[in-house]
Amino acid sequence: MEDIFNFNKGSDLIQATGLYATASDVYGLILGMICSGMKISDKEFRTSLSDALNDGEDLSSDILKWINDQAKRIVDELLEAEGVKLLLPDDETELKFRMMCLIDMINSFNLGFSYKQNRIDKLSNEIKEFIQDLLAISNTDIEHIEEDESFEEAYVTVCSHVEAGVQLCFDELAAKEYPKEKDFLVEDEGQAVELSEERKAAHIHTQVPFDSKLKRMTTIIKHNGKMAVMMKGAPEVLLESCHYLTEGNETVPLTQEKKDAVLKEIQKLQVKAMRALGFAYCYLTNEEAIA
Repeated sequence: MEDIFNFNKGSDLIQATGLYATASDVYGLILGMICSGMKISDKEFRTSLSDALNDGEDLSSDILKWINDQAKRIVDELLEAEGVKLLLPDDETELKFRMMCLIDMINSFNLGFSYKQNRIDKLSNEIKEFIQDLLAISNTDIEHIEEDESFEEAYVTVCSHVEAGVQLCFDELAAKEYPKEKDFLVEDEGQAVELSEERKAAHIHTQVPFDSKLKRMTTIIKHNGKMAVMMKGAPEVLLESCHYLTEGNETVPLTQEKKDAVLKEIQKLQVKAMRALGFAYCYLTNEEAIA
């Protein structure tokens, strides 16, 4: 399973079959098609991939398996609303090459996205803005990129922005293709995975999808007779709304010192091109719940 996340092994597999592309190219195409609302079990999905990658000729079984594994991973990550793990070279690779692969991925994403969403004027303002951002990123002159901390941080920021925008596109255009039914999450093959007893006891009252500007999503649930607000998103954003922190099994006041310590750990992860996701919750009073 680790090979799915490996840029070099994916690229070697793709190029060994005679396709002139990297893992990021193909990954971006898959990602764009999924986020456009094209379901991975549809015949159109495979046909579009063959057209884009191999002039309409059938793809090899090895490539199809790799593509299928990537597609399932992407859908699983987006359904969890935690953002996707972009398939890019690791952080030990030259920054210019990583940026070039990111640009190639973005161009492939735009191509895949256009197969089903070829009328940009029909999309929401948020998605329009994201597509414009992608076009701007794809025009980056990588020759001026230097191997220093400021460019590294900028690269991490751009990757995070792409991940957030991809989640927005999926939530608005594609999530409905993978519905949750009753107490089961239905997968493409028709296999149903039963939810935990804890999840069954939580009844969703209201959901606010992930917003790329707010950098969070919000769910209000009724659990054990109480109403609770749960947020998931960028840790630095959620921290601004928090007054307490969970340490082990204890809830302690979130002092400025503790907040700074959390932010420092997040920055360490970002420099390594790793994602950090924050979770926050609070129970509502009866008056707040009624309001």
